[in-house]
This record gives sequence, structure tokens and C-alpha cells, in this order.
Amino acid sequence: MSLLPADALAHGIALGVSYGLLACGLVLVFRTNRVINLAHGETGAVGAAILAKLVIDEHWPFLAALALVCVLGAALGAALELTVVRRLVDRGPVALLVGTLGIAQLLLVVQFLLPELNTGGKPYPTPFTEVLTIGPAHLGSPELLVLAVAPAVVVGLALLLTRTPLGLMLRATADNREAAELAGV
Repeated sequence: MSLLPADALAHGIALGVSYGLLACGLVLVFRTNRVINLAHGETGAVGAAILAKLVIDEHWPFLAALALVCVLGAALGAALELTVVRRLVDRGPVALLVGTLGIAQLLLVVQFLLPELNTGGKPYPTPFTEVLTIGPAHLGSPELLVLAVAPAVVVGLALLLTRTPLGLMLRATADNREAAELAGV
């Protein structure tokens, strides 16, 4: 019986951490709104596609492209909330679930309509290009970025939810929506 190669194990761990971060977002949305947001991943994928296009094809600096994509992502989320989610929230959870499925499909079409990315063999952009070698495993910049950023995001989210008034309001809404509304949340 052969063991898993070290590089495959390292990439698998980074991919698992990415999935865990995605799951944190899904759980947070479900706990606060009682809806499974099927457009959750697709919302981030649109930003990822635009980031790659800006950095690789348009030669933007990574951090400038990241800042723009974060602003665009926030605007997209707000627009979807105002135009779709708020209209469906009173129609029940099934209507909202189907609405998020429709949003996911719409965002997928948006990605297909983006101009084709001319990578020229370049990998997905990251703010650095270092490779860390630990024994036989080689961790590239995408894996290092995930392993550094994801735990920081989870810790930041935990601090937000436990130490800020906004976090306390979100938790109160998740625990008892009616009582939170009566309290003015």
C-alpha cells in the first residue's frame, strides 16, 4: 500500500481549509437568515474571475485589483439583497432557496460572459510567488495564502461575533428572531 504523495497531501489540506472557510460563510448566513444560500460560492467566483482578469490580462497590481474586487463583491451582495432576497423573504424559505439558486445561475452566466482570460500559462495570481518546502512537500503561494488567510478570517469572524455589538445582534437574531425584532434589532 502506497502512501499519499506529500505534495498531494499539502494541496488537499489547503483545499480542505478553503472548503471549511466556505462552510463557515454558509453556516453564518443560515444561522442569521434561516436560508441556505446556494449562490454563496458563485458570488465569490465572480470576484475571483474578475481578479484574475485584472491581474493577468490588464496587468493591475494584485492589491489594487483585490481592493476593487472586494468593493464590487460588496456592491453585488447588496444589490442582490435589495433586488431579490428582500422580495422573497416573506414568501417562505422555499421561495428564497429557489431565488438563491436562480442568483447562482445568473452569476454563472455573468462569468461566461466575461472576456476570455489569456493566462499564457500563468497560474492564478497571488500577492507573492514564494514556495515553501517542508520535507518532500512543496507549498506554492496559493496554498500558503489559504493556510495564512483562512485561519485569520475565522478568528476575525469569531471576534466579530463575540466582541462587537453587530456580532451580538447577529447572534441574537439567530437565537430568537422574534425576540430580537421586539428588542429593536
